[in-house]
Amino acid sequence: MIYTRANMRTTPAQILLPCAALLIIAGCATTEQQVKTIVRDAAVEGPIFSPPVNIVSDNAKQSVTLSAHATVQGISLLNGRVEGSEPSKSDWLYPVDTMRLSGGGVSLRRQIPQYNLSWQRPDVSAGMHVDFAWGSTALSFGGSLAESRGSTLLGWSAGLGFFSRETSNFRMRLDIGVFGQTLDYDARSVTITTTTSTWLFGGQTTTIDTAFYHDTKSESSIGYYGSLTFNSANPAWPVNFFLQGNLIAQPILSYTPYTRTTVDWLLFFPVESTSGRGKVSTKAVFLGVTPGIYIEPSRSMVLTAGVRCLFDVSETFGETHSVIIPFVQVGLRTGF
Repeated sequence: MIYTRANMRTTPAQILLPCAALLIIAGCATTEQQVKTIVRDAAVEGPIFSPPVNIVSDNAKQSVTLSAHATVQGISLLNGRVEGSEPSKSDWLYPVDTMRLSGGGVSLRRQIPQYNLSWQRPDVSAGMHVDFAWGSTALSFGGSLAESRGSTLLGWSAGLGFFSRETSNFRMRLDIGVFGQTLDYDARSVTITTTTSTWLFGGQTTTIDTAFYHDTKSESSIGYYGSLTFNSANPAWPVNFFLQGNLIAQPILSYTPYTRTTVDWLLFFPVESTSGRGKVSTKAVFLGVTPGIYIEPSRSMVLTAGVRCLFDVSETFGETHSVIIPFVQVGLRTGF
């Protein structure tokens, strides 16, 4: 009997495949990424939202009121701080100034600004508002526009109203709703991305990627408002009065950094960025009162004028906590 010995030679592929599998298994890791976005400075342009004034009178029930309004924004600039990006907590972002000492030598001092947010408001804005009132409930919609350095900024609003049905000389109405207001912004920001990798067979590595951005864009975000209006309704008076209380929560900055201004290099080759892009979000909350007068020359017309006094309760702005906004409003009614 003759035995034949099998060929036991091992091919390179049989050696490489198990090694590659071991390397892949050894390289498996879980990765955790944390992104922090800091705003160095931001300039915002656009109006503060102004809720409409809806008068409750006998002529306003079971009717559709179309109102045109114009507001004068008053003080045009507000300075404040971006939430989570206070300059004092990110002083390394700001340049160092060299100062010479009287006795010789120099001293280095960082020029850290007090505020990193400025809100430029247009002098005048205008809009239209339609109010459908029946029973003791109303549905309202509105639109507005403002001009800011050649840019047209649009806004919208939608809300519900609830008002008193009694026929006394004093009436009340509650309005709640949401709105959107387009704002222009020019913001410089930096994102710090910390990536931590934990390897399967032990060990941990951490990398930090710092990226700088400069974004110029228009953005519209949703805010909300509430107003409570008390007004006299005596048809024998030539002029009646109203007093409105307001709550306005308006987003000011709401964007994700997009345009990167720095590139990482390895020798002569650009390195692909691993940085994340954390969203920036800052809003202002205003409480206010609006006193004013109105007249009804006929059942189908109402003329309103007042002064909106708003107070920043979110402490977003440091120098000026109050805003004064005079306005006029002309309404045309039709019954149904």
